[in-house]
Formats: sequence, structure tokens, C-alpha cells
Amino acid sequence: MGGRQGRGVLRRRRGGAAVVDRERFTAYVHAELAEELPDVDLDLLDLDEGLAGFLERYESPACTDAEAEEEFLDTVRQAAERSERGY
Repeated sequence: MGGRQGRGVLRRRRGGAAVVDRERFTAYVHAELAEELPDVDLDLLDLDEGLAGFLERYESPACTDAEAEEEFLDTVRQAAERSERGY
């Protein structure tokens, strides 16, 4: 029985490491996004909320370049997908 307990501890540690790795990767994706997007677009994002949350609540400004807006949203979608996949 003692051996099983030891394995359970290792599993919990690996799970915790996976969470940390995911958080690090998400931070990396956010950093890449910050480098890629202009400051005007970055002002729209709340990275603490998460990219998926941003995409769900995003409302298009009345006066905007539709092509630039679609490019912006596509960039954010791709980053959200990468962050969700974990690679």
C-alpha cells in the first residue's frame, strides 16, 4: 500500500507541473501577441481575462477598418487556440 501512496504523490506533482507549464506557455503566447500587435490593439486586450473571454465579449467599434479588424481578431484567435492547445 505504501507504494501506491508514493505514486499518487508523483501524479499530483506532475499535474501541478503541467499547470505551471500551461501558465508559462500562456504567458509566452501573450508576450508574442504583445510584440506582434500595435499598442492601439493591445489597449483593447485584458490578458488577465484570457483571450477566449476577450473574443466572446468583443464588440466592433463603429468606425474601424474592417480588414484591419479582421486581421486583429484572427491574430487573437490564433493565439487563443495556441494557448488552449498548449503548443
